Amino acid sequence: MAARAEFESGNIRSLDAVGDQVAPAALEVIRTQIESQTKLRLGLYVLAAFLTVTAAPLAVFAPADRQLLAAIVAVALVVIAAGCAGYGTFAIKTPLVSASAGSGQTGRGRSAHARRPRAGSSPPMA
Repeated sequence: MAARAEFESGNIRSLDAVGDQVAPAALEVIRTQIESQTKLRLGLYVLAAFLTVTAAPLAVFAPADRQLLAAIVAVALVVIAAGCAGYGTFAIKTPLVSASAGSGQTGRGRSAHARRPRAGSSPPMA
């Protein structure tokens, strides 16, 4: 019996295979999934490059009276581009500002605050 596939909007809706047709059908599903993931990843990289290339001249060539607004928009475009490129965590630490956002954690799965003991607290038991 041959493999039978039903497609809906270019996507595989169902796939039926029996006997010797199972392995080639599964291979085709895996190949299609890898191709679609590669296309998505490349598309996101192109979008990230476009946003970064757009942000750079925006910050450089902004009129003098609009520099703050241009800088805010440029930073927003770069942050969006970083998200498109796959960065899951954003963190910045300066003497005046400390901020972080995202789904990742720092320091081997623990937050930076969890590693430092509080003042006046006893050390952890060994």
